[in-house]
Amino acid sequence: MMRLRWHRKIGDRAQISQLHGNLGALATKRGDYDEAESNLQEGLTLAGDIGHREHTIHLLINLGAHYVEKGALDDARPTLEKALRLAEKINHKRYISITQK
Repeated sequence: MMRLRWHRKIGDRAQISQLHGNLGALATKRGDYDEAESNLQEGLTLAGDIGHREHTIHLLINLGAHYVEKGALDDARPTLEKALRLAEKINHKRYISITQK
């Protein structure tokens, strides 16, 4: 959390987005789905605001995995499909591969 505060202080929105994604993934693994979704959505909003497409895709993949983990498959599919479309748009082979599984 200190790292998050530091990046907020210096205004590094790309790192803040990434940190929210990491916190969201960790909360999902702990089963704290409300905290996870909140962090993932926060990171996704920031990534979109700054136009960071790779962070956006990564966060969408994590959000999709979060939905799968909590059994919300109707939410997971469109989230992962959006990640795939964005990955294809920038020809990011790793993220394309991940989202096609």
